[in-house]
Amino acid sequence: MTVRPLLIYLSQQNHPTRQPVEKPQWHEVIIPDADHALKNNAASILDLAGGQLLTPIQGKNDVEKFTHFTRMGKGDIIYDQNSIYLLRGGTLLSLEGKPYTPKDIKGDATFYNLDGLSKEILVRTSDEKLYHLKFKERVFTRRLKIQYALMYDNPSPPGEDRERVNSTAGLLEFRIVPNTAGSDRQPTLPKDFDSTNTLPHRPVEFAPAALKELMEHGPGWRRAKGEELQWFELAGEANIPAAVLGEYQGKKYILLETRRPYVMLRGEGDSQWGLTKVWAGTDNQGNPAVKFEFGERGAELFSALTKANIGNSLAILVNGKVYSAPVLKNALSNEGTITGKFTQQEVDQLVSLLQAGMNALPATATK
Repeated sequence: MTVRPLLIYLSQQNHPTRQPVEKPQWHEVIIPDADHALKNNAASILDLAGGQLLTPIQGKNDVEKFTHFTRMGKGDIIYDQNSIYLLRGGTLLSLEGKPYTPKDIKGDATFYNLDGLSKEILVRTSDEKLYHLKFKERVFTRRLKIQYALMYDNPSPPGEDRERVNSTAGLLEFRIVPNTAGSDRQPTLPKDFDSTNTLPHRPVEFAPAALKELMEHGPGWRRAKGEELQWFELAGEANIPAAVLGEYQGKKYILLETRRPYVMLRGEGDSQWGLTKVWAGTDNQGNPAVKFEFGERGAELFSALTKANIGNSLAILVNGKVYSAPVLKNALSNEGTITGKFTQQEVDQLVSLLQAGMNALPATATK
């Protein structure tokens, strides 16, 4: 059992409720080809948590046959000749935690070429559980034999931990907005991505290739491929100069950096940091704003991030959503402000979120 790669992965992907399974139990299952299963009314949707194959619903179109159970929070894997369909927004990773590049994404289903996967992989499900999966045998492309075991469990019911984090514990992050191609400031967009145009809601500089990708595949596509620039949802209106902004299913997104030294994320060990104080205040114009103060380690990291990115826009995220992206005019240290077109009620809610996030961290992180 390859425990160490799993630990490496988890050290990179901190999660508040995921816990290691002391004695993983291995299961073996044979998944029939999806087309063959449909013709023969056979069970073909593997539900990892339930350890069973589910039978597609008959009398509906192909999409409905396979999404009937996903709407009920069931079903994870479908096999179709040379492809694996991962349902409900799950992700396939190598044993080192690197995401595999999907062939396509449609809705909450992600398609992977089977020939491009190693014989042993990790499956991260939508409810933040982590499975170790081994491909054992393919029989005339009609059946796929696999073995799998739950390695890291999430004791919260499906969706509960995400709802809890999003509603009661605010996770603060910082990411730099990439500059247009050819800028003398790093980071910049790839040259083949850059252009200028106008979106319906405001004039912006944007990347046609990235926007086309967003419209066709959704915001999770670049993340699933492990791209350096990824989409993050905007919370409300945000006037961010020279940013790559796009829309998908009625929500607005912005393209941000994921690489160091252009991010400040919650980490572990020397990278663990936290806040010592969060309060409601006002910005320079007297509008409602959120004020926060770092602990010693957080102040060091924030100073290094802002000093290295003077002139760039710094996106401030709470629970993965961008609330503000001011231009850095000088290096900052132990304090920061989240500004925006906030009502006092919205500021109070953000303050409560971030204060709950403070309490969820180890005491050492806030020092």
